[in-house]
Amino acid sequence: MKLHEIHKAQEEALRTPIAAHTALVFLFSGLMAIMIYFFVSLDVASSVNEYFSNSKAVRDSADSGSLVLRNLSSIASSGAWLEPLKILGISLLLFGIAISFAVSLLKTLKLRLQITNEFMMVFHHKK
Repeated sequence: MKLHEIHKAQEEALRTPIAAHTALVFLFSGLMAIMIYFFVSLDVASSVNEYFSNSKAVRDSADSGSLVLRNLSSIASSGAWLEPLKILGISLLLFGIAISFAVSLLKTLKLRLQITNEFMMVFHHKK
């Protein structure tokens, strides 16, 4: 094998596959979901603070449509979609990491296999 063919094979092995770009999409999507979860959790925490800053008597005797009951309904409803959002973000992040590892591992193995083949051919011709 000639030198320019070896160089071409190495360039081909180092070319970024489409899976690497999709891994970035999964990584950034997971980070965005986790960031949304974080900022919404801060808002829910302020609602919890407002709700529990009232005395027990005020919370129990709150009228329909009052700020106290709106805070309570916001707190109660946020758990239904906030935890799945966190799990989605973490799973997207881990999936992106797994794809990145797979792509880099495959690229490295392909390059090492080519180098080993070249070494074996040179070694075989020297005998």
